[in-house]
Amino acid sequence: MIYIWKKNGKAYVHTDLEGAKQLDGLTTQPTKTLKDDVFYRDYDGLARVIDGELVLGKTEQEVKDEKASEIRRIRDEKIEEIQWRIQRYTEQKAIGTTTDSEANYKKILQYVQNLRDVPEQEGFPETVVWPELKV
Repeated sequence: MIYIWKKNGKAYVHTDLEGAKQLDGLTTQPTKTLKDDVFYRDYDGLARVIDGELVLGKTEQEVKDEKASEIRRIRDEKIEEIQWRIQRYTEQKAIGTTTDSEANYKKILQYVQNLRDVPEQEGFPETVVWPELKV
């Protein structure tokens, strides 16, 4: 079992009632008691006091921020996957020969810009429409 107390603006988490008494002087009944698997699975093993309230797990904002960060990571991977074509075109253009057309090069540049704009989409990060490259 997981025993959680809210005391003096802090959250205390223990797995042993006797240990809680000895280590933190927690002599009252726990504010919350959960099964171990529930605490770690459903609440990520987090217990905090925020604005005077005991909060288990991540806040809505933390969940949203994590999702946004993951989407940005995927977006950055997609940009990295296509960068070689931009670099190849500019290097080849500098020596006067290209294996890609200027039209395709511009489509690729627009695709990369559209990827960069993903966080500006309405509904981000809950809903994302990934741009497609059509060359």
